[in-house]
Amino acid sequence: MEDTDPAKSPALSQALQMVYVHNNPGGALRVLRAARPPESLFPLLLYIRARAALLANDRKLAAWNVYLLKILYPDSPWTKRVRGWYIHFGAWRWVIF
Repeated sequence: MEDTDPAKSPALSQALQMVYVHNNPGGALRVLRAARPPESLFPLLLYIRARAALLANDRKLAAWNVYLLKILYPDSPWTKRVRGWYIHFGAWRWVIF
């Protein structure tokens, strides 16, 4: 079973608060840039980074992190959360299946 407890990494906990409580996705991206969580929390790191990038209108970073999450961790519960996300690139739209 995959580890999904963000409390095991203070940086991930802080980034989650910045995204969902304080509505500060830019701050969350700065925190995540220096985050070094345990390997079991990498799917959560990719999910938070994708979510924060999407909220900060950095669509390229969001798409890249969703792509990595989907390729590296296809059975992760975090991958299931990004299914159906629409990431728009001007006239292009990237849909996560």
